Amino acid sequence: MSDVRPSDKPVEIRRALEAAARELNEVVATAGAHAANHVTSGTDKIRDATNAQDGLMTAALVTDLEAVIAALVVDIQDLIDHEADTGNPHETDIANLGASTLLDLNTLLSTTIDESGDSRPPSTHNHTAAEVTSGELALAQGGMNADATSFTNSQLLQKNAGGTAMESSGKTIADFVEKSLFDADTILAADSDNTPAALTVPVQTLVGRITAGNIDALTAPEARTLLNVADGADVTPAAATQHFHSFHLVDPQIGDEYILFNAGNAQTITRVGHYRVAGTTCSFNLRVRAEGSAHTSTSETDVFASVKSAATTITAETSGWSDNTIDQYSWCVLEITNVVSTVTDLYITIMSEDT
Repeated sequence: MSDVRPSDKPVEIRRALEAAARELNEVVATAGAHAANHVTSGTDKIRDATNAQDGLMTAALVTDLEAVIAALVVDIQDLIDHEADTGNPHETDIANLGASTLLDLNTLLSTTIDESGDSRPPSTHNHTAAEVTSGELALAQGGMNADATSFTNSQLLQKNAGGTAMESSGKTIADFVEKSLFDADTILAADSDNTPAALTVPVQTLVGRITAGNIDALTAPEARTLLNVADGADVTPAAATQHFHSFHLVDPQIGDEYILFNAGNAQTITRVGHYRVAGTTCSFNLRVRAEGSAHTSTSETDVFASVKSAATTITAETSGWSDNTIDQYSWCVLEITNVVSTVTDLYITIMSEDT
């Protein structure tokens, strides 16, 4: 140990530092600039840095690093653009989510999502009229299945021929008569084309149209003038005079002919009653013979369309006529056409009335 006093210590330190500085300056002066000695072509090359050792960064490493930085810049910009995209940049749908993703989603949803790519129709629900702002609503849902803007105001609509959509009827409300026009005791009448109007019909009137007039409620005098009937006239026809002719024929035979009566007025036969006693058959025919005609069947007309057969019960003929009219002064003739077994009696009653 040197014998140094405490007061000499700083001086010694300063001297030591100065000596060290001189030595360092000498070393630097001797070495000079020598960076080239430590690079690839130098005599004292520093080893290249790798992921396993330290050293200097090579030019190739710098090139790779620059490429990585450039790619990273692009990726960062793509990420910025991706975050700003509000659409579906991944083009993801149910079909490409994958089973594990679907399983995760299904745990969060009340309805299971399957792996089908088909569209999902909405479940049945209601909309207010204000919520339906576009499209064509089907008839079954209360819509028209047509563009409502194509119809004009007051236009009346109808179903098309197929019943699938509404279409214009070609009519408006102006083409129809409103029921509010009709008060009590009114009818619809038109005095000119396409101008219907209400017509009131008072009591004791008839609807009609007199000469040069319009449809109107005609009074009693107007109606009588129209009908050409005088006030108080009685147009009830007199009752037609009826005639009854009754005959009793004994033991009639085939070919017998009986002239029954002569018509003083033109008449119409309305009823023929007949009845036989005994025998099996008694057929007869009625004929009309004109006044002054010969006594032959060719000059006579048949009253019935076919021969009648008298029964053992009273029978009346009211139809089946061939010609039941008898001209004035003509004769009514009865002819027996067939008799089977003995008929003891034949009763004939003819009813007629004047024409």
